[in-house]
Amino acid sequence: LHAFIDKPIRSLSQGQARRVALALACRPDQALWLLDEPFAGLDQATVDGLADLFTTHLQQGGGLVFSSHDRSLPGARVLQLRPAVDQHQQGEHSTAAERSEADRRV
Repeated sequence: LHAFIDKPIRSLSQGQARRVALALACRPDQALWLLDEPFAGLDQATVDGLADLFTTHLQQGGGLVFSSHDRSLPGARVLQLRPAVDQHQQGEHSTAAERSEADRRV
């Protein structure tokens, strides 16, 4: 990322710009990271590095909330929102619950 410090954001590729944005969002001085689709559009090496960064942040007592359409993320805790039902599970999809029941569980 040091190579991008003096470059205007407009001059970066989409992937480079995403990496810079993630670096700004994942600051170690912030206890809670809120991210929207952080793995989208990244190469596998960057995905692996980001996953390691998330693990380290959590191990150090930080919090992490992110959205993703990728249901295969290891260890992901999924909260799926739909108009009539919420689904909450570890890993695989559970059966749908009424909104009030899902709210109680979450």
